Amino acid sequence: EELHILKPGISWSNDGNKIVFSAKSGKSDALFIANITNNDVKKYEFDIEGIFRTVWSPDGEEIAFIGNDGQKSDIYIYNLKTDFLENITNDWFSDDQVSWSKDNKSLLFISDRGDHFNTERDIIINEHNVDQLDIYKISRKEKIVSRITNTSFNESYPLYTNNQNSIVYISDEYGINNINIKNMDTNETIPITNALTG
Repeated sequence: EELHILKPGISWSNDGNKIVFSAKSGKSDALFIANITNNDVKKYEFDIEGIFRTVWSPDGEEIAFIGNDGQKSDIYIYNLKTDFLENITNDWFSDDQVSWSKDNKSLLFISDRGDHFNTERDIIINEHNVDQLDIYKISRKEKIVSRITNTSFNESYPLYTNNQNSIVYISDEYGINNINIKNMDTNETIPITNALTG
């Protein structure tokens, strides 16, 4: 096995006893859950070429990750109790950097989908801007996608605050990556770092 260098992902279980991560295993990737109390490691293999950025759900029952089938990347959710794997964004847009809301009802992610919130087949692919990344939210049960940011610059690594009133993320609005906070009630965005090195 080999850990990913460019797209790492490691996440604690809600009880603090286990970690989940992905790693290269043979011809494809696998999901690993390591119990730090007894050194037990379980491996979960799926029919997916690449698995990246694993993140445990707050209720401890599911693991979300970015899965790549060699053509596109989607958000997958694996249910530990039912042993069921579900592709919840199943379209040709590239999705990445997924994170859970604290109430377990939605996930944040970045994507190049623009205003295309669901699977659409009538888009001219070579006219689509794959370099523009914005933040989106998808509801866990209904799988409804909504757009959080709509800017000419790129956002990345979105996370909910504990009260879910705001999100913190990285933006290259001023040419260098810095941390911003967006109030979800007022839509006000405030930069909180101004690091010249990014």
